[in-house]
Amino acid sequence: MLLTCSQDLGRISGLMKKIAVNSIPLLSPLSGVGRYTYEICKRLDRESLGADITFFYGYKSGRVLSPGDNAFGKNSNSFFTRLLRKSLKKVLTAVSAFSPDRYDLYWEPNNILENYFKSKSVLFTLHDISVIRHPQWHPAQRVELFKKRLMNSVKRADMIITDSMFSKNEILDYFNLPECAVKAIHLGYDTMLFHNIKNSAAAENLKIKYTGGRDFILFSGSLEPRKNLSGLIKAYLSLPNSIKNNYKLLLVGGDGWNNNEIHELIDVNKDNVLRAGYINYDELANLYRAASVFAFPSHYEGFGLPPLEAMACGCPVLVSSNSSLPEVCGDAAHYVHAESIESIREGLVKVLTDSTYAAALSRAGLEQCKKFSWDTTAEEHMICMKELM
Repeated sequence: MLLTCSQDLGRISGLMKKIAVNSIPLLSPLSGVGRYTYEICKRLDRESLGADITFFYGYKSGRVLSPGDNAFGKNSNSFFTRLLRKSLKKVLTAVSAFSPDRYDLYWEPNNILENYFKSKSVLFTLHDISVIRHPQWHPAQRVELFKKRLMNSVKRADMIITDSMFSKNEILDYFNLPECAVKAIHLGYDTMLFHNIKNSAAAENLKIKYTGGRDFILFSGSLEPRKNLSGLIKAYLSLPNSIKNNYKLLLVGGDGWNNNEIHELIDVNKDNVLRAGYINYDELANLYRAASVFAFPSHYEGFGLPPLEAMACGCPVLVSSNSSLPEVCGDAAHYVHAESIESIREGLVKVLTDSTYAAALSRAGLEQCKKFSWDTTAEEHMICMKELM
């Protein structure tokens, strides 16, 4: 049951003995939850925690899988691999009833608690509640899963971690929880990958590969309704020819869901609206550095890693003025109204035609991103783990 504010979180005077981490998100290409899970897991310090850590991939391991170890690869969202993961969870749940393993802490990084971990305490990361607040932006299967299991997950948790103050306030309000029940911990970015030291040759080669050498507006994320790609594409298509003829719109990311309209818009305008699909992080970082603007007019974000990564690479950023995005981007982005194609269009025109303004956004972004660090994020997670144990 969720701890109340008056309860003592330091319930055990001795050292933690065993931690279980559900690491199944690391079996897919790292985007969103997978990236978060990887960055925290690889920084968990056994000595500092005073604990052995077991990572679960359907089997037990003491090792954190790196992106190169991905078992399913680019086809992780295929019907076969989705079925495989679903079957794996059913088997683990059944086997757990007979397992002698007991843990002092179970950390779940992926929104819904699983039933195959037996532990004294539960630390639960709920990244946001967009599935509950805005079900129209999510697949029906996901909505049904959250309706069935999220409330019970919240009740089981001894502490909830979320990615932003925006998400914390939504969770507190929706579940009527005490303020101390939810800890807002900002995400970070990989400083070794995402920086503004440009490799001109690499950038030029990627421009040739993806845009035929043309300048471009960049988007990174899944092709799904919540990301507002239809609005972005329509805004791009409405640009004056004097601008549109000089810039391609490049979309990076997986296929998502419910994207027929997006695909139709791309197909009709395939000479100017280009898809790169899922790419590796080295290429993504170089595309951030090569882009004229990073456009992210999403309807809702619990945090929003892509704008942070783009800012770290010195790219001017355009984002929506909703949800957590102002919390992440501060004064370092051009803000637009997600529901207004005209607002997105005007924002693109402003950034693409006013070089002084674009340069100011770039400089501000490089300062803003310094407020975020995976090292700090991991340290705050470990503090939460120690408190619960």
